[in-house]
Amino acid sequence: MNHKFLGVQHIIFCRDIIWSFRKILPHRGARSTILPFRTMGYSSSDEEGAQTCHFGELNAIKQVVTTDQLNPEATGALILMHGTGDNAKCFSRMINYLMGQKAAFPHIRIIYPTAPFTPYTPALGVPTTTWFDISNYTMDAVENEDNINRVGQDLLRIIDSQVKCGIPRNRIAVGGFSRGGAMAFHLGFNLAPDIAAVGVMSSWIPYSSVIYKFLRERSPSQKLPVLLQQHGEYDEMVNISEGRTTFEELKKLGVQGKFLTLPRQGHVVSKKEIEDLFQFVSELIPVQQGI
Repeated sequence: MNHKFLGVQHIIFCRDIIWSFRKILPHRGARSTILPFRTMGYSSSDEEGAQTCHFGELNAIKQVVTTDQLNPEATGALILMHGTGDNAKCFSRMINYLMGQKAAFPHIRIIYPTAPFTPYTPALGVPTTTWFDISNYTMDAVENEDNINRVGQDLLRIIDSQVKCGIPRNRIAVGGFSRGGAMAFHLGFNLAPDIAAVGVMSSWIPYSSVIYKFLRERSPSQKLPVLLQQHGEYDEMVNISEGRTTFEELKKLGVQGKFLTLPRQGHVVSKKEIEDLFQFVSELIPVQQGI
């Protein structure tokens, strides 16, 4: 049986291994808050009178997990998106396990949304948690733009919520694994090009993507986010050649960044790439002196 479309390695690791460590996870990593269906907001502090950031009315996204910054006040935000078949709770716990005490930034709030259940063509139309449908896993694939726009509006509301709480758009980053990475591409290079950074793991965007059209037609004065793209050398689900081609196409259209090959790695999330992602985000959204 071909499990390519399911992201089996990632899901098995997340559900079977991470949940087996559930008793020790709270002692290894950062404090996280799980927000249930149709959550309107969260508080970054338990103190009485603490400011609450409201996401607004989210239509497609039904659950959000946040990892608080270590400092009293967040001066940056990172929206991190899981792959197909996963969810925010599991993805955040996996990163919490991999990173231990380094799973939280001193100054950056991490926001993990859960993708909506969507009929997924590569899985024979079976609904699963994914950011948007796509026809196949090649550079010639066709993306479902209705899905992208629907989920994108919720993600833009989350970005706006951070701005209302005092975080400038140029101190907000997005990232994701696999299909979550594809949605991060759409946020940074289509829907919200005024953010600071995009970090993508094991993903690609096909030639037909609206992203390329947006970049070709953008104003020359439009500044774009910096890109960090990472890909496993032996990725059996999203061939590394598709990741490299995506990077080169974006580079031709003015995107600046770097592409990192992860030796001997398949379609999984590794500690090394999360460390590199967090370092990348920290460099572009540094701690502000005196805050």
